[in-house]
Amino acid sequence: MRLLPALILLALFVLAGALPARAEVWNYLSGGPGGKRAAAFCELAAEGMACLSLGCSDREELAFSFQPPLPLPGDFTVEFSVDGGPGQAVDFDTPVNRGGPALALWTQDRDGPLAEALKRGRRAALSWEGKSGRQELELTLTGSARSIAQVMQSCPDPRARVADLMAHVQARMAPVCRRAGMAFAPQEGLIEQVDLDRDGREDAVIRWSRAGCGAEAEFCSGTDCDITFLRSDAGGGHTVVLTVPGYDYQVLDLPGFGPDLEVHAAPSACGRTDDNFCALIYHVRAGVHLEIVGRF
Repeated sequence: MRLLPALILLALFVLAGALPARAEVWNYLSGGPGGKRAAAFCELAAEGMACLSLGCSDREELAFSFQPPLPLPGDFTVEFSVDGGPGQAVDFDTPVNRGGPALALWTQDRDGPLAEALKRGRRAALSWEGKSGRQELELTLTGSARSIAQVMQSCPDPRARVADLMAHVQARMAPVCRRAGMAFAPQEGLIEQVDLDRDGREDAVIRWSRAGCGAEAEFCSGTDCDITFLRSDAGGGHTVVLTVPGYDYQVLDLPGFGPDLEVHAAPSACGRTDDNFCALIYHVRAGVHLEIVGRF
């Protein structure tokens, strides 16, 4: 079982013997499993210890992580207020492991100003619906400017967020259609709803060869055309997780191992010249994190 952000932070604090009843400053932590980099703070709330961090790892993109004192079922929202200012709601996805931290992937319009406020402010107030009703937590922001700046410098740019799938396709196709002198006319099957990680929430797949306006010339080479896979986010939008050339795909359910994504592509994708297709196999981790594990 992989350690997730806040659990890594807690483990590092405990190993260092530096997890007091009341934490005094934010800290920048790096290393550990997966190359974690995070700005972190833990504090006692009414129901127990809560931890907030902003970070990334070699396998996880930039995100806020919140570890509530008691496990919360499903997605939940935390409202942030810095130095008594207006509240900022942040939607967190259902924790991958029960009792573990929940993630809110970085969205620039929301999180850029929030991160700046956390860096510049003196205190932050967090509130959420806990097991015994509305919970509130006050955090000092001492040390936050330094540690958050280190995270922003060390983490790669976040992946693109998509608020509306069809609007995203139309924006991408606008210059293609202008060059072709054609109106945007999407074909059936352009956008497909597929639960890629089997979490009960439908993700999305865009087959760019079906976007009209002569899209084949823009997105295809031989039999292979760009296919984009997107994960659904707690806030209702989507995040691009992979674009790969291919002509088909399927999600394989492997008992005891979770699902795999198999993309079918021309044999040249596997360095072959025979007549059999190349199967690109991606392991799908919770939250639709795709990791290629083989080419066959």
